[in-house]
Parts: sequence; C-alpha cells; structure tokens
Amino acid sequence: MFRPLLFALLLLPVQALHGAAPTLPEAFGPGIAGAAGGVARGSDLLRVELPSERYPDALCADGTVPPIFVRSASVSASRNKWVVFLQGGGSCNSGEDCHARWRGRDGNFGADKLSARFAPTGGMATGGIGGRDPRNPFATWNQVFVYYCSSDGWSGRARDQVVEANHQGVPTTYRLHLMGAHIVDAVFDFLRSGSVSYNEANGVRRTLPDLDQADTLLFAGSSAGGNGVRANADRIGEQLHAARLGCPGPSCPLTYAAVLDASYGLSTRELDHANTSACGVEDPANCSYERSMRFRWEETQINFRRGLADESCVRIHEARGDAWRCADDGYVIENHLTTPVFARADLQDRLVMGNTIETGFSFMGVPIDRALYGSLHELQLRRLPLLTQTEEPRPPGPLARPASFGPQCGAHEALQHNEPMFNDLVVLPDGRRLAMLNVLADWLAGRSPGAVVQSFNVSQPPNCTSQP
Repeated sequence: MFRPLLFALLLLPVQALHGAAPTLPEAFGPGIAGAAGGVARGSDLLRVELPSERYPDALCADGTVPPIFVRSASVSASRNKWVVFLQGGGSCNSGEDCHARWRGRDGNFGADKLSARFAPTGGMATGGIGGRDPRNPFATWNQVFVYYCSSDGWSGRARDQVVEANHQGVPTTYRLHLMGAHIVDAVFDFLRSGSVSYNEANGVRRTLPDLDQADTLLFAGSSAGGNGVRANADRIGEQLHAARLGCPGPSCPLTYAAVLDASYGLSTRELDHANTSACGVEDPANCSYERSMRFRWEETQINFRRGLADESCVRIHEARGDAWRCADDGYVIENHLTTPVFARADLQDRLVMGNTIETGFSFMGVPIDRALYGSLHELQLRRLPLLTQTEEPRPPGPLARPASFGPQCGAHEALQHNEPMFNDLVVLPDGRRLAMLNVLADWLAGRSPGAVVQSFNVSQPPNCTSQP
C-alpha cells in the first residue's frame, strides 16, 4: 500500500522534498569544466581544506568548500614574507549566466569556477609569482593560492540566492551561493591562526607561520582575482595592521600591498557610451557612463551578489547619492584604494581590449580600435603614479605612490605563469628590458620608478617574441 506513495515522492522535485530550491548539481546534473582557467595537478603548492565547521559561510557556488594551496617559506629570511593570491576566472551575473557557466557554455570558464570538485586533490602546479623558478624574487616566500569557485569577483555575500534559468527549454528555479567575500575573510582568519598544516609530497608535515607575524604581505590576484583584491584589500589591511598595534620593536610594521594583474583595463569614464551595448540591449541610444555603472552596481553587486565593495568608497558616495561610482574598478583604484597598489595591465590584452572594442565604445567620436585602445591605455598607466587629486589621501611612506607595469604583448593574466612573467618585457628607450616581477620587487623595496610602460607601437603585433 505504500508503494504508490513512495513512487509519488520519488517524482517530486528536489525543492518540494527539501523545502528549498535545488542546488546547481541537483537542478542541472554534473557540471562541465571550462576550457580556460583550470588548475593542473602538481606539487608546487599543496592542498589544505578550510575547516567548514569554523567557517560555515565559506562556500563555493554549489555548496562545496573551497580549498587553498600553500607552500611555506623555504629559507629562514623569508619566514615572515607572504604572497596570498586570489585566482581569477571571470564571473556570472545572473541565473542564466551561472547556469550557462555550470553547463560549460560560458565560452571560457565552466563549473570549475562554481565548485571545488574540480580542484586537484593533492597539490597543484604553478609558475610566476607562486613558482619555484630561481628568476622569481618571491620564490622563497610563504605562498597561498585561493581557489576561485564563487564566480562573484570575490565580493559576494549571498547565501542560498534563488534564481531562474532556462534549462533545456524549461524555466528552472535553483539556488546558489555567492560568498566570495566570506571566503576571503575565512582564508585570512585561518592564516592568522597559526594552525595551517599540510603534507609535502615526500610526506613531511609542515605548518605555515602565523600571518600575524608577517613583516611583508603581497595580496595579489589576476583578472577577477584582482577585482577581489581591490574590493577587499583596505578592509583586510585594517585587520592585519590592527593586530600588530601592540607589537614593540622595529620589526613590527607591516609592509602590505595590493598587486592587481589584468584588473585595470582602459577606463570607460571618458569614453562615449551612446549606441554601445554597455547598458544592455534595450535603448542603446541613451546609454551613458552613469547608466552602465548604475546597472552594474544595483542589479549585479547589490541585488544579485549582495556584495561588498571598497568600504570607504561606499561610505563617501552613499552620502552623495552616487554609490554607483563604486562599481567602476578604475575609479576605485585611482580614488579610494588606500592600500599601496601595483597594477599590471597589457596594452594589448586580447580579452579586455577585445571586449572594449566589441562593446562599441568610441572616444571623442572616434571608434575604439586596437591602435586607439593601446594609446589611451598607455597614457592611463603612465598617469596612475602621478595622480594627486584623489578622493582619499594615501598614507605616507615609500609605497605611497602606485606603480604600473604595461607591456605590449597581448597576454591577459600573467602572475601565475612563467611565460608572461619572465618573457613579457617592457623595453625602455635606453635599451633596458624589464620583467614584471623584478620591477615589483624593486618597487616593494622603494627602488622602482612609478611607471614602467611600453611606448605603444601600433605597427608591432601583440606578441613579445617580436620585441627588439
């Protein structure tokens, strides 16, 4: 007599059984990894699990727990020096977007940016700033790679966000977590506990030093990871500096800086928005800078992600009634980020430049093309260290002025890859050929010029192997 009832229960949707909308895997089945942004198995950095009982809000979009990959300092002189890196991988900004990403139809990225199930179980291979290459001046430092699985630019605070997507022709309600900001909080709290341990490939048990004892910390990220650094850097910096207030002696001051890779593209503030797709497909003739930023701020950041932005930016502009300005990445970097900033941006970044051109922007009536993009972006990167009229004064010190590095090579992300880190060079008029990591190390030591930017040459193809 119970079989008909049992059969009927099996046919009920998951949301009816659990009283909530189904999760991504429950609604759409196993996700499909994307073609870009994957993490390769290796032993350069070793996997550590965030303790879920301690950090219940540190969740990937599908409810799995994000891992971190770490390596402790290899020499005693680097014991208190750190690189904490946020992985990039774009974002999804609606139920339809995230569904497409889960199903591998994002174009570049897939379900591996929404779930920890695709992360290597033991360790990962890496290069660039996180690698062991002797050319890397940070190779001996404590290294932390934070796996990206929230697809919210590391800024979300939305648990069980209920959304809808068209799945195989059927409108389907599902839920996901957009908890990137909570993941960042959990990672830094965990690193400050002095209890982060891992097994090396040879089985030796290691424990990372307590982050509160750090004397130098680079908070770095590429693309969406750089956006996450921008959104969280000042807040995290205040916590780290506050923890050191009672520490006497010359070793206590913390050198703390934000390294933004592929996160400072050509500003759109001075570009023409009319008749572009920057405001969506409706009424493009009346698109404007304000309308495009309002949409990003109100619909994506506030309504969808319930996200955070640079706190002082929000506080200042909410009082003025124009908090939407805090959706402009470049505006925040130039005016509100008080953490010392080092920004790397390629003058011919194929992804960012391509998106800018495809959107249909123009400048003073001239459509943006490769030549105009490169020229304007060079000027912007050279101007960054010279900005003095900003919304918030930068703290004094050797890193008070931002620094920029701008090759003309065509690469998007660079920080975690050997090829662009060591071969994408800026060739100066005096013939010197400078790589980013060396310029970053010099800037950190107070020795570097503010802007190391390639003189843009439209006749040079975006490929650094062709540089003189």
